[in-house]
Amino acid sequence: MKAILFILMLVSVSCKTNISKEPTTVDYIYDHIDDGELIMDRGKKLGNDNIWGVIKGTDGNPMTLAAIKLVVNDSVCVNAYSNFDGQFGVLFDKNRITTNSHFVIVFEGYSRKIVPFNQFSEKEIIVLDKKSAIVTHQEYRDFYESIRSCTR
Repeated sequence: MKAILFILMLVSVSCKTNISKEPTTVDYIYDHIDDGELIMDRGKKLGNDNIWGVIKGTDGNPMTLAAIKLVVNDSVCVNAYSNFDGQFGVLFDKNRITTNSHFVIVFEGYSRKIVPFNQFSEKEIIVLDKKSAIVTHQEYRDFYESIRSCTR
């Protein structure tokens, strides 16, 4: 009888688990949603537009916890970090995007990658390589921590 109850409980719990391959905007730290816009703790609005992509190494493996910074303009940036599948998503306001807007992707042991926003397409796969200066552990940690203030 105990075994049957255990199996029923196990099936009940496993059926409630929802695994999604698509990145979500829930990964962002936020205070509340106001009129459909994400409001950060200092009242800055990130916007309703979103874009996502995938970070991989030259071997094709996903890069977990790659640090991503979207430089929108001189005063606005948005941060993101890739998940276990190498996926990341960014909320932004397309009206603030300029011709100089770009992504900066940093991961330890690989070269820093800069991708112009206007050359980035939805669901793009960005491949990190080792063709130029390699990011050290300390450089990665410094960049990872520095971009935390972008959306706050």
